[in-house]
Amino acid sequence: NWLIDEIESHKLKSLQENLFKNGKNKLLSKKIMSTLGFTLDFQIDYKEIKIDSLNSFAWLGRGYPYRWITLYKADKKKYANSNAAWKQFEEDISIFIPEITISNHFRKTTLRAHNNQKVTVLNGLYEHEISDSGGPFATYMFDMKGSNDLILITGYVNYPGRKKIKLLEEIENIIFTINLGD
Repeated sequence: NWLIDEIESHKLKSLQENLFKNGKNKLLSKKIMSTLGFTLDFQIDYKEIKIDSLNSFAWLGRGYPYRWITLYKADKKKYANSNAAWKQFEEDISIFIPEITISNHFRKTTLRAHNNQKVTVLNGLYEHEISDSGGPFATYMFDMKGSNDLILITGYVNYPGRKKIKLLEEIENIIFTINLGD
């Protein structure tokens, strides 16, 4: 386990250095921090798509190949187990981004280690009605210790006819830059 953790850590560090070689969008990170109380490091070309401060929700993205990231807080009781998590996630997305449908195909729930914490990950496929396309997504659920909240951060990839694994790894790397303001 130690060796696998070391390899993953080195891979993440190497990818992060390459990911942010052109800089970070610090203004966007600050805006997310002031709106949600936590933030991520974003590549310089990430832009705001939708920020809803009343519901503590943000949707950010960048150009082709398309990558989106959504961030929000939710009641951890509603995500108590895998079945409940999938059901609640679908409901949340239908409210925040009604033009996205979460597919019932290729769903997987796993656990990932991050900073000595287990993070539940929902992987699956989504469809985007407006663009008549879709692709893979991964939702990472961070437990807010000492509170009833979970932080849900989802990365979506749309790159028709092309391999998407590297793009998903880039998004995961961005997600693991999570800063809780502490």
